Amino acid sequence: MEFIDNELSKLKNEGYDFLEVKAIYENIVNMCIENGVKFRKGTQEQMFLNHILVLSKRIVSRDLIEEMELYGIDELSKFAIDKANTIVGSVLSNYHLEMNKTESFLIATHIEMNKEEEENGK
Repeated sequence: MEFIDNELSKLKNEGYDFLEVKAIYENIVNMCIENGVKFRKGTQEQMFLNHILVLSKRIVSRDLIEEMELYGIDELSKFAIDKANTIVGSVLSNYHLEMNKTESFLIATHIEMNKEEEENGK
């Protein structure tokens, strides 16, 4: 996707290890696909992929979002929560980081939005 390619190209200027961030990003996207998470073309896809890129950068910098109260988590489907926990937990574990429920919740919201769009035929 052109947007993400442009964002990835900026990483060197931001002081990130381009190859490491790209590898994490691609790993998360592949794990999403392997876990049945669909990426639907359009704004939702762009926002989701951008969030995955930002998460990848936070993993490299080892600076995850602080845990916070997860308002609205009860509105997400079990599918979205379970998939996000699996994906985020696995990636964080690979980098010797503890599970972060806030990071997982943020990914789950994107999974839920994509799921709802698919179910509604948008």
